[in-house]
Amino acid sequence: MRILALVVAVACGGCLLIPDAKPPRTGTRRTGEPLRIVDDVKVWNTVSRDKVGELRYEDENGDSLGRSDLYANQRHTHVKFVWFPVQGYEVVPDEDFFRIAGDQDALARTLKRRDKLQSWNFRGRVMLASGIAAVVVASLVGSDENPATILTAVGGAAVAATGWYLCYWSHDQMLPENHAVDRSTAVEAAERYNAQHGRKLGLRMSRSF
Repeated sequence: MRILALVVAVACGGCLLIPDAKPPRTGTRRTGEPLRIVDDVKVWNTVSRDKVGELRYEDENGDSLGRSDLYANQRHTHVKFVWFPVQGYEVVPDEDFFRIAGDQDALARTLKRRDKLQSWNFRGRVMLASGIAAVVVASLVGSDENPATILTAVGGAAVAATGWYLCYWSHDQMLPENHAVDRSTAVEAAERYNAQHGRKLGLRMSRSF
């Protein structure tokens, strides 16, 4: 169990550097160019081991002797429709977009969401560190035959796994394609801004990954 604890500690400790939840760099200046929303499609592939068939075993009389499942790696394609706020030809953070557009409610909701995600990321890091510490202490100090030691180690591993997931989730939610408001809210903000400044939404843009 001590070797296992070391492996878990090293593997999980390295994850601390990965699932961060930093907000985007803001400070985009207003250029007077029109605002609009650009739509895109995000496509990615995953591989999972799925059940693809079943073998049945029978004797000479046709009576069932058992069965076994057949598994194989299957590739799955995922599609997600996303949108990005744009000033002129430049994709800008949601905060700057709503600040330029003058939509204070959407700006406040965006900032609040950023703060919550950072808070969840911090909690996840605390849980991850605490869980790893529990596994290491239980493995190095306790006895492998003691139920309390095993329970502490398993509980610590569960806490660490939950903490890592919170870090990853908050990191993913902080990505530019995830927003605090609906697309329609952003479109309305852009239309109001463009109307006030005599701009037309005639700009055609695309974005690819």
